[in-house]
Amino acid sequence: MSEANRKKAKKPAVIAAITTLIVVVVILAAGGIYTLYLLGLVNFVDTDKDGFESSFSEPVNESELIDPDIEDFVPDDPVSINDVAKSVEDIAVQGNTKVITNILLLGIETDNKDNYKGRSDTVIIMSINKHTKKIKLISLLRDTYVTIPDWGRDKLTHAFSYGGFSLLSKTIELNFKLKIDKFVAVNFAAFSEIVDAMGGVDIELTEREAEILNLGRQAKAYHLDGKHALDYARIRKIGDDWGRTSRQRNVLKALANKAKGMSQLEYPKILNKVLSRASTNMSEGEFLGYLASAPSYLKYEIEEYHHPTRSECRGVTVPLPRSKYYMQAIEIINPKQTVLNLHHEIYG
Repeated sequence: MSEANRKKAKKPAVIAAITTLIVVVVILAAGGIYTLYLLGLVNFVDTDKDGFESSFSEPVNESELIDPDIEDFVPDDPVSINDVAKSVEDIAVQGNTKVITNILLLGIETDNKDNYKGRSDTVIIMSINKHTKKIKLISLLRDTYVTIPDWGRDKLTHAFSYGGFSLLSKTIELNFKLKIDKFVAVNFAAFSEIVDAMGGVDIELTEREAEILNLGRQAKAYHLDGKHALDYARIRKIGDDWGRTSRQRNVLKALANKAKGMSQLEYPKILNKVLSRASTNMSEGEFLGYLASAPSYLKYEIEEYHHPTRSECRGVTVPLPRSKYYMQAIEIINPKQTVLNLHHEIYG
């Protein structure tokens, strides 16, 4: 073959290679632009204002991050729990480890989509264990009678309204010996919009629950839109705080199951709606990491708990701080044992 013919034969290959390279670059650029767009939807909270103040500022140690898809990984990640502690004060504060990450999921009791100054109706510790591949949803009862720094004894739900995330996190650290420095929050309006964006959720209702929601009694399983899902999660007439937190976790599990059944083509539309309604104090890099790992986390087994349990507490009538009024609250009978039980549930 002549030199001219060889050059002529190479030309299509070179063009194909250049075209392929251009396509790859365009795809990568588009992916980067879309990623930036998604991050731009999230309300990354300025922790010095807007009721989300946080006193924690520890950076993430990138060398300790673990890929959620790692198999057969045996972590050198011991946690020492002092089971012979004489009081809560003798129990060491626990935080994130190399394989366990605790994030606070908050539902704030406000209806305006941009208003996050209110009580925390929902306080759920989402504990992600990358070794056991489990996610534990642990509800802290909103009516638990705790010590709030600088405020005295009060309900846990009031800590956020008094001092935002900073005060709530300090309250949890003081009473439950857990340092949780990251949160994701939605308020009532955002919660309803997220459920609607996901196309609603399927929940099994008792006859009484269906009656309270004015849905009649047509079937055991109901398809709830955002409004009805919110009303369901807020029911307090059945089971007090324990029933309420159970319903809140039911909605979270239903949303997770819905996400598992969606095709990847549906994700952009869902993410556009969901991310624009979320607030967090994570950095963009941290949040992007969780977003990228979401498909893996959806495969994790979900377990659920609540603290305190019914047997660990009693109902009491107590004074509302800085007021002449009284309120009903839940008092923990043996705080030390309750804290130890919580630590064992998270750290094993």
